[in-house]
Parts: sequence; C-alpha cells; structure tokens
Amino acid sequence: VKYELPQLEPILADTYGVIAYQEQVMRISNVLAGFTLGEADILRKAMGKKNAEVMQKQRAKFVDGAKKNGVADKKATHIFDLMEHFAGYGFNKAHSTAYAIICYQTAWLKAHHPAEFMAAALTSVMERTEKVAFYLDECRKMGMEVLPPSVNESALTFTVPAPGKIRFGLGAVRKVGDKAVQSVLDARKAGPFRSLSDLCGRVDLRLLNTGVLEQLVKAGAFDAWGFRRAQLAAGVEEAIRLAQSAQEDKRRGQGNLFGASPAEGEALPAIPEWPEGQRLAHEKEALGFYVSSHPLARHEKPLRRFASVTTAGLAKMEQDREVILGGVISKYKRTTAKRGKSEGDRMAILTLEDLDGTCEAVVFPGTYAETAQYLGADRLVFLQGKVDRRREEPSLKVNAVVPMEKAFETFTSGVTVRPPSGADEAWLLELRRTLREHAGECPVYLEFEGRAVSERTVMVGNDLFVTPSRPLVEALEALAGEARVVLAVRRRIAEPARGSAPKAAASNIPF
Repeated sequence: VKYELPQLEPILADTYGVIAYQEQVMRISNVLAGFTLGEADILRKAMGKKNAEVMQKQRAKFVDGAKKNGVADKKATHIFDLMEHFAGYGFNKAHSTAYAIICYQTAWLKAHHPAEFMAAALTSVMERTEKVAFYLDECRKMGMEVLPPSVNESALTFTVPAPGKIRFGLGAVRKVGDKAVQSVLDARKAGPFRSLSDLCGRVDLRLLNTGVLEQLVKAGAFDAWGFRRAQLAAGVEEAIRLAQSAQEDKRRGQGNLFGASPAEGEALPAIPEWPEGQRLAHEKEALGFYVSSHPLARHEKPLRRFASVTTAGLAKMEQDREVILGGVISKYKRTTAKRGKSEGDRMAILTLEDLDGTCEAVVFPGTYAETAQYLGADRLVFLQGKVDRRREEPSLKVNAVVPMEKAFETFTSGVTVRPPSGADEAWLLELRRTLREHAGECPVYLEFEGRAVSERTVMVGNDLFVTPSRPLVEALEALAGEARVVLAVRRRIAEPARGSAPKAAASNIPF
C-alpha cells in the first residue's frame, strides 16, 4: 500500500490506501487543507453532486490550504483529483457497512438456501416482468426447475415445494389480481379443484370472471387436469354459466334432482390443442415470458451452430465487432429516422431474445428496406450486425437479417460426412439417394478415417452437391451419426461460399 503523503496513512489505512468513504474525503480536506468539518461537508456534497462551479472554488481553496501546510501545489491538485474521482461513487461509512452486511447475508442465503432465496427474490419483483424473467434465467443457470403456475399447487407468491424446485406464484399471472387469487386459495382449503366446472362452482365469480379464467388457462394453471388449453379456453363461458345457475338454484333452495353438482362433470368442446407457437404466445401474454417451453427450444442446435455469439456474450465484445445473433423477436417497433440523409424513412427497433437473454437491435433505413419482410414480433431470425457499446447495455446495429428457415442454406458453405467404420455399398447408395433428394450448389465432402491426410477427404461429384437444410442434416445424422456430420459455417452472410472453388467434375467414390 502506498500513500501520497504520510499524513494520509492514519486516514486511509483501514481501506488499504483507497478513498472509499465520504468521511475520508472530509478528513483529508481537514488535515491537509485546514478545512473545518462544516467546510469539509460542503466539499463532500459538491463532489457527490458533481457541481462544477462549486468544485472549482473548492479546488482552489483546497490547494491554497494544503500549500500553507507545506504541500506542493502539484501534489495537492493530484490528491484533490483522487478525492473527486472516488467521491463520485463514495458512500458514507454507515451506508457502506449496511450494504456490506446485506451483501454478505444475501450471498450466504443464495449459497446455502438457493431455492428459498430465489423464490423470495422472484416474489419481490412479481410486478416487474423483465426482472422476473431475469431471475428465472438465473434459476435455470443454477440448475433449479421452475414449475408452472397451478390452481391446486401455487400460492399467491413463489414457493419451494421441494428441494431445487420453485413453483410459480398465481400473483405473478398478469390481469388476475390478488383478490382473485385469494378467492382461489380460500376455496381450495376444502380440497383440490377437480375440474374447471368444480373451480367455477366454488370461487367468487365476481372476482374470477371470463377474462381472469382465460388468463389462468393461457398461463397453464389448469394443465394438471389433463385437458388441452384450447378446450379449457373454449369452455370457460359455459362453465361460468353452469356455476352461476347452480349457485342461484342453491340460493333459492333448489337442488339437483339426483343430488349431484354440475361441477362434478366436465363437458369441454372436443377441439385440438393450439399449435405450439400459439400456445407459447398465449403463455407469454399471461406471464410475460415462457415457462412450460420456449419457442427456441427446437431451434437450439441451429442457434448454437450458426450464431457467433449469444446475447449474454455481447458484453465481452468490443465496439463495432461484427457478430451474428439468433433468436426470436420478442419486441418490435417500427419508427422513422429523425435526422441525416434518411430522415423520415422507415426503420425498426427490436428486442431479440435467445436462450441466454435479450438485447436491443436497431435496423436502420437502408437495411430495413431490404429486410422488412422478415421482421415482426415473434419472428425467428438471425441478425448480422456490429456491436454498439456506447450505452450501459450492449446493442446491435443490424446490417443483414436471415429468417430461421433459411439459416442452413445461408450460412452453410460445405457439408462433410464421415462414413462410419461399417459403411458398405448399401450405406453409400443410401447416402447418394439422400444427397440427390436435396440437390443444390453446396459442395459435399467425405472424410475417411485411417487414410493418409492427403487422401482422407474427397469431394463428391458436383451432381451430388446439395441445398443445405435442416431435413438434410437430420437425414445425414440419422445415417452416419450426429458427430459424423460437420457443417462449414460462414461467419458473414456476404462471404463467398466455399463452393465457389472449382467443382469436381466427378468423384472417385463408387456412386
């Protein structure tokens, strides 16, 4: 530890020579420059508020005072600069101590009671969708299973039903409200709900109207009954009508002829489930994010294969580094350029979500005019662009857009297949059939094990070149094994294809 002056050692020894507390700023100005503690407090406030006019006066006063105590102007100015730098984010000692204690407590709880800690953290931000999504992502990274909301299992808040599991709180479902949730919890004390009709017959329908029940359906809160969400949504109004009729009969003293409650049966429309995309869109509408699945789950391999970085990795990228990101457009806003040559032209600001997080992306007019057809909410895309680090959170300046369905064709510059050791003539014939079914311009290479390096890789005839696609890759992986199919990936959309090299007129493979 080094001190600018010996007089500073008693003041800064506890913090190893670093100016950490506001009291230290006050003591330094008192000891070195002869400030009274009242004057030192004025300096502290000016530094904290970055008041330039007051700071200039205080600087001159500090240097003059230090000079009277035998400190050179240059040294005094340097010390003042250090105080100004550290005071910009310095707290008083009591404040810092309180934060340190809370930091220690929360770290200990997260380490020793992780599920309970994360459930409490989620509950504390239930009204803030983006914060809930952030904490849910943290839960997954910690290996915890987040269970969807359930009218028979959930409480108002997030809870821990078993070690390593967190149950979604009903209070976090959008447009439901605490009073409606409390009505569900009060009715559930008599036993779990058996069906939608049973629930409608036992809760206060003034609080759980059609809109609230539909939100619970979309959130997956009724999934445990085994019915399709589309069925439940279509049956909400009829279930409410029957329940209201039964409650009215009960008030008038009329009972069912056979003593049974309409709630004991369930007559839901026999309709198919919503398509996965629609089901997940409804879930996101109700919760603000995806819980049961993710629209990107089935696209995880292409994302890992073609994206050069994830949204989480953007923070490590330097300014203007060109990258490729893949994901779903979770927010989309069309706007117009406000200045420059493109003033008044259409552009877009969007949020791209991948399996690791989200980032903002800007599509300027030139790129927007070429790619608008691929843009929109819930579209699955790859974005090529330059990293923008000028704000706290990195974003992307987009210069190209590729829809997910065109990713294999756009990014693949070559396909290499490594035949398994047992490959025979029948295997080669099946490979030829597969390649011909996907004819195109992308070269295909066979890489044989056990040969000299110069003889190991052979390009097939150009009549067997292919159009890369997901079905092609899946067919080749089924034939050769997943690890034996390798794609050469171009990291820039405009990069020349590997196939632009002279094509083989014929191959020495016995096709």
